[in-house]
Amino acid sequence: MGLEQFKKYLQENKFSGEWRYIDEPENVFSGTLTYDPLKGGFLEFIGGPKNLLTSKETLDSFLGKSPTGKFISIFNARREKTSFTFGVFSQHQYSFYEYWESDSNEGLHKSDILLESLRFQLSHLEEWEGRICLTPEFDSSAKRISGVSYSEFPSVNLYEDEKVSITLNYALSVQGNMLEAFHLYHNVFIKVSVKEGRLPYYNTEDQNNIEYYFLTMHALFSFLIGKDVFPYDITCRYETIKPSENASEHEKALGEQAICGKYFPYWEYEAFSGKVLSGIQMFLPRADIPDLPSLTAKWFSKQNIISDSVSQLTSFHNQKFISETTLAFLIFSFEGLHRKLYSKKPIFLKRLRNFMLKLQGKVPEKNTRDITLKERVFYSLFKCRKLLQLNNAQDLLIIAHKMTQHRDAIGHRDKDIELSGAESAYLSYEMSYLLEAMISKELDIPKETQTCPNN
Repeated sequence: MGLEQFKKYLQENKFSGEWRYIDEPENVFSGTLTYDPLKGGFLEFIGGPKNLLTSKETLDSFLGKSPTGKFISIFNARREKTSFTFGVFSQHQYSFYEYWESDSNEGLHKSDILLESLRFQLSHLEEWEGRICLTPEFDSSAKRISGVSYSEFPSVNLYEDEKVSITLNYALSVQGNMLEAFHLYHNVFIKVSVKEGRLPYYNTEDQNNIEYYFLTMHALFSFLIGKDVFPYDITCRYETIKPSENASEHEKALGEQAICGKYFPYWEYEAFSGKVLSGIQMFLPRADIPDLPSLTAKWFSKQNIISDSVSQLTSFHNQKFISETTLAFLIFSFEGLHRKLYSKKPIFLKRLRNFMLKLQGKVPEKNTRDITLKERVFYSLFKCRKLLQLNNAQDLLIIAHKMTQHRDAIGHRDKDIELSGAESAYLSYEMSYLLEAMISKELDIPKETQTCPNN
């Protein structure tokens, strides 16, 4: 079901209505919203307040109303074009990358987005989960299947700190006759719940915002699935309002009322092919993770170290074509990760350098020069040799030498080296395996990654 919902979500959304600029609520004008989650959105006006719309390149917040009666808030709308007819303002177009939908008619600024919870689904999450919860019921007397029973999985507490708790949830629904034809919809989603009160969604100091948790979970599952997953069906609860002491009997009978809404962000996503992924196509499917909460906690604790490399690695997996710049970006990411992980181990680095020199038949060095790329690659391969199933020191040295050669060829440090496309692609995959192994080792993931292509 997740895949079908995802396809539906990717469709363009378009509707017309009245809009106003929140800071000048008296200015009301007609406009049309067009939104594509892969391309962003446009807001086009016919008429409107000329002085306002032509004086600023970016407007902070618009408020409109959807056909369903929900109120729409658009932030940081950028003016794209303005057309005039005989010197009179005629049409205006603004672009934007996200909008919020809510029950509130007050209009929102970014600083106003305070949430009690955020719930979202991710593309390929059902496939990553992989489990099935159907049990056939067999009628022994008739010697046939008489029905099918099913059950929901219990929620998994993924992560918790002093601000929020994050759970992995499951929802099942069945349509049709259980004895004839039926469809089972298996939805897996993640929910971030604020422990006390509300938290702002957008960036504030010290990661005190829900966006930090949302993006961290997105990065985790992009890494585990091995693709840049797309978040969709993002619903939120702004606040829960209790009936006041002066409320009417009807309001008291209704009890607590929740102000809910949805979030529609633009997301750079080019990897979706419409195909279902199998577990073997993923880096680490659910069945290979013995303790998911421990892995999630480790992920949060290591974010400042691994985030840049995870982003580059995910981008590599999404590429349709591999060029020489692909290898250059992977090497750059590798060097950054190596500095963060191993720069505080100078004694071991010196010993490993001398070990490398002995393998090459050279005299060990006594000076403390800067470590080279070749030494960084060799050191990292040596540290991850069990995960990569590379046990021959000479093989490690050859790989490190080839990486350095191609880096020099890409950077034109050595014009005598001819860079072949096939070898560049081969080394790009080797470097991606090394990055995966380094990150896996840092996260204590008990999984053997794929071996390099020549092993």
